[in-house]
Amino acid sequence: MVRSIGTALFLAFVLAGAAQGSMHGAAAVHFVPGAVYTGKTCATPGGIPHTGCTFTFRASADGSSLRFTGITVIDSWRCNGGGGEALIGGKARGATPVPLVRVKSTRALYGSTGTGSHRSSVSGTLAAGGRSAQIVFHTGTAAYACHTGVVTLRVTG
Repeated sequence: MVRSIGTALFLAFVLAGAAQGSMHGAAAVHFVPGAVYTGKTCATPGGIPHTGCTFTFRASADGSSLRFTGITVIDSWRCNGGGGEALIGGKARGATPVPLVRVKSTRALYGSTGTGSHRSSVSGTLAAGGRSAQIVFHTGTAAYACHTGVVTLRVTG
């Protein structure tokens, strides 16, 4: 009798540990669902109409992605051979499109849109808890690749 109770308790302990381990491993990595994320690139906006210094994104309802929702942002490209002003997102003429930003289970951020020399992409990392992220925008070809500096996004509101 003592042996069967001991065996039953041992089995219950093992099953409880396995269930807890599987729940821990299954914890989803995501943005805060529906939250607005913002990040600044400059102190004062330039003189181009309908542009600014703040990236604005909204997380999807399930927290799996971020969609750019703001006006065109002024930033700087750093390229192998120079650099210059970057107009990113929004509706300003010549602005680089912003891809949908997705998150992997490793908290790595990724996304791309366009083709060839009109391709743009984003990479970065989502912080633990999903309330902030660091992203970098990329554009160009292998021969003339450009990227922005790191932009830190945080949940606002």
